Amino acid sequence: MTAGVARVTESGGAAAASWALSPGARLRWRAVRDGLSIVGLIAVPFIMWLNRGVDSILGFDAYATWAIDLDRLYSGVYLDLGTFRYTPVYAEAFAWAGRLPWELFLGLWLAAIVVIIHRWTGRWTLAAIAVPMVALELYHGNIDVFMAAAMVYGFRWPALWAFPLLAKVTPGIAVVWFAGRREWRKLAIALGVTAIIAAASFILAPNLWAEFVAVNRAGIEWIPETPLPVDVPFLYRAPVAIALAFYGGRRDWRWTVPVAGMIALPIIWWHGYAMLVGVIPLLRDDIRRGTVAPSVALMRRIGLRAADEGAAPIGGASGHRRSVDWH
Repeated sequence: MTAGVARVTESGGAAAASWALSPGARLRWRAVRDGLSIVGLIAVPFIMWLNRGVDSILGFDAYATWAIDLDRLYSGVYLDLGTFRYTPVYAEAFAWAGRLPWELFLGLWLAAIVVIIHRWTGRWTLAAIAVPMVALELYHGNIDVFMAAAMVYGFRWPALWAFPLLAKVTPGIAVVWFAGRREWRKLAIALGVTAIIAAASFILAPNLWAEFVAVNRAGIEWIPETPLPVDVPFLYRAPVAIALAFYGGRRDWRWTVPVAGMIALPIIWWHGYAMLVGVIPLLRDDIRRGTVAPSVALMRRIGLRAADEGAAPIGGASGHRRSVDWH
């Protein structure tokens, strides 16, 4: 709800109805946003306070990127500070990071995450950070939002899919969306670029790839001391993720891609849900393109009112697709 006006148009281009927030609803939503923004402003410091005295630091996961050592890449113990488990390609791409002071690198890293969130949520950025999973993403400095960004912008530039496929690997199976949509060229670009980069890396450092496979095979059998948020093995979640992404492609629902990617994470920690922030721009785009039609009843429930109450409902009997553009 970064804006107050929505215009509903038919796929043919003719305006069908204009929707605007009523004055009362505008004030209510502003109060909600401002209240959540206050929470978002203190969310990460609060998490830091909760973790005082615990063997953790701000940017715990980002530290693994900053501390990359190609000579001892996979020698760390899982969950220890600086332990690296992504692909050799990721390590080779970020081997420069350690040349920066840690504080500078962490600041740039977290700023990049916030910029992406702001790009998708606008004035609701701090309100989005109030969501515990997003706040935890910032506290840990993980790459879930970066992977979501690659998926969001991968519809325009499919080569970006190389990032999730060559970082945590398994979330990249959401690329089957293109197969469901029969967009074979984009699928070929996504997989082709990934394969070329991976092949070049393997030629340069085959030993690193052997170590990568070994440590991650052992990780599949790892049992945490405390239950995971989604304590379902990847092998059970993977078919669900593939089916959702493929079906989303059949229906031209782009919003399903980051959802499928999140389901396909190797391990779903709480901060993994931050990938769902990528649903916001994609669902907005689906509505704009008319592949998803919002319910008129829902729009009225959240405070939207039609300027012309006699206008045809969204997705009405005419059978024409309509979209909603938020301004």
